Amino acid sequence: MPRQSCNLTRLSLILPEDTNKTMISQRNTAVPIHRKPIMRGLRAGAIVVLCLSIAVLMAWFAAVCCGLGFALIDHSGSRQSLLFTKTRLTSLQLIDVMGQPRNRLNSWAIDQLIAKGYDPLALDALRRLAENGDHWQKSGANIVLFRMRDKPDERLETLLSMMTLVESEEFFIRFTSEFQPQDSEYAPTVYSAYLSSPEAHLRLPPVLFKMWRSSLVRNHFVLDPLASKSAEDRAMAARMIALAPEVDSAMVGDSSLVDAALSLVDDPNDQVRTEAVKALRYHGRRTDSIEALAAVLRHDRSPSVRLEALRSLRALAPSDFVADLAAELGTDSSDQVKSEARSVLIRARCRTSARLFGVPALALLTATVALLFLKRNAISQTIISTVHH
Repeated sequence: MPRQSCNLTRLSLILPEDTNKTMISQRNTAVPIHRKPIMRGLRAGAIVVLCLSIAVLMAWFAAVCCGLGFALIDHSGSRQSLLFTKTRLTSLQLIDVMGQPRNRLNSWAIDQLIAKGYDPLALDALRRLAENGDHWQKSGANIVLFRMRDKPDERLETLLSMMTLVESEEFFIRFTSEFQPQDSEYAPTVYSAYLSSPEAHLRLPPVLFKMWRSSLVRNHFVLDPLASKSAEDRAMAARMIALAPEVDSAMVGDSSLVDAALSLVDDPNDQVRTEAVKALRYHGRRTDSIEALAAVLRHDRSPSVRLEALRSLRALAPSDFVADLAAELGTDSSDQVKSEARSVLIRARCRTSARLFGVPALALLTATVALLFLKRNAISQTIISTVHH
């Protein structure tokens, strides 16, 4: 017999029975000695992690309360931006910021001045900066003056002439972003600059794309290419028709653009027809558009055109009408078209089932909840009455 068991046997003979049971239970439940340092280390690590997490949360909360959170995500990347963003500067102070040597705060000052709108007190200072500043300061001042509509044609011509002087991509991005659809009245000025030089021909289309309300822009980018013998030009015109509503929501359903897209639906080139069918998708529900798309879906020889026609119909036409058309496509030669038609039919059946069973299911659920509530109240009353008796 091992020595340890002999010692335990002798102790059991000497000690009382209760003491023996206590010692045996402690021996069975005791944690091995070599595990204790590991447990202590894990506990200490958990406490440290918890304390660090609390410290980080408290620091973040303090930063937000003090207004420093904005500085942490400020895109200007300048330490001075905190002072400017948290202080309401006057227009003259903002112009002073613009007049400093070029830094990232110049663009911020331009944004603030444009947001303030027309300010007669700032006009003289802006005009001086537009005349006497460097190229970057002149461009910023002219952008603000153009937005304030201070001699806008003159300001726009100055900006267009500076395109070849300021060798900065940031300037062109800034210049392009300032134009809005309501500036379409200045499209002739931009268009004449667009035709003036090869560099302007490459850089000014993004500006012209925002001026869809101008008939000049629609004629150049859509209506003129329709008569082109090049299928690539006609496809580009269809893509421009699709782009117009994205740039200017007022162009949704524009009659000249929709009529141009409808004229391309019967184009001999498959790519042109595909782009035309896509373009109709972005111009809202019109009876002539839906009828043209349905005819394309039934009779077009190209599977890609039929597929895009079905997708456009899903976006424009009533669901029941699209489901009826999809039911006719079970024998289509294209697997993609058949798959899209099956998806349409499945969704239509789900909507029909929801209409048929939605109201009864809601009524049944309401009745079940009411019965359970009444039953629960009845059981509660029974228990209370039994306790009282």
